[in-house]
Amino acid sequence: MTELHGAAPRDLAALKSLLAGAMGPVRYISGGTDLLVAPRMLPDKGLLVDISGIDGLSYVQHDSGWLRIGATTSLAALARDETVSKLLQSLARAAEQFGSAQIRNRATIGGNVANASPAGDLLPVLKSANAFFTVLGTDRHERRLAFDELILGSGNTALMHGDLITEIAIPQSNILPRSGFVKLGRRADLTVSRLNLAMQAEYQDGLRKFGIVWLIAGAIGPAPMRLCGVEDSLRGMTLTTVTVRTFLESLVSAVDRAIPGRASLKYKRRAIMGLGLDLLEQITGIAQTDKAFEDAL
Repeated sequence: MTELHGAAPRDLAALKSLLAGAMGPVRYISGGTDLLVAPRMLPDKGLLVDISGIDGLSYVQHDSGWLRIGATTSLAALARDETVSKLLQSLARAAEQFGSAQIRNRATIGGNVANASPAGDLLPVLKSANAFFTVLGTDRHERRLAFDELILGSGNTALMHGDLITEIAIPQSNILPRSGFVKLGRRADLTVSRLNLAMQAEYQDGLRKFGIVWLIAGAIGPAPMRLCGVEDSLRGMTLTTVTVRTFLESLVSAVDRAIPGRASLKYKRRAIMGLGLDLLEQITGIAQTDKAFEDAL
């Protein structure tokens, strides 16, 4: 006869003790927001662990050259955290635009990553910074995976059965001075991205000149996609009409290559130009009424 057991450990030591004696499959729940949109039956055997109350899994820390975020940190907490906003504003923006206020208060960064949705808003930002993920296995040992080692495709990760993401860590060296995030959905709030872009960049205000640029697109493939060719259209360039026009053309070409023949191609070709302009405005702080923008359209 099968049996399901539940537990709600208060700290990581208690969780590891549970894992040591676990019989059958181990599953975790924290925010539980996925169950609201995709209801499913509870497992009939094994161990179901509520990790929402574990001390030491909800935090934002900046120390020793790393931005560290506990896996049960809510998206609402990310959106309002001053350290996140200062170091990686794109992450705060992505969290702020995720779902509704109620969802943001419950949803966690660890759950969002583990879900590996191709339309996930946080994933392009985390890929732009090549985030690392600490994973606790049922053997109670931890391992660290880079973004591309963990996220393998749509809903597909390198997590093994019973694995738990405990921390997301971003090296300071992977964070550029400016960052932005933009998304497009069917409506302004409580929407799944039909297209999103995350950028990090070096940019000199006085010279209007770009240095290094990293650009990631979401919702045009099974996993976030780095747009190297589009990055090249800005890297080392001064913000001029020609630069903006080349950037937009590069974005359209990237969409053409990513989703050839898809019904949404025509729509996304135009939509990505609008997102690109919004993203440039975030990075440069220059309004789209500026001549460099207006003459490019």
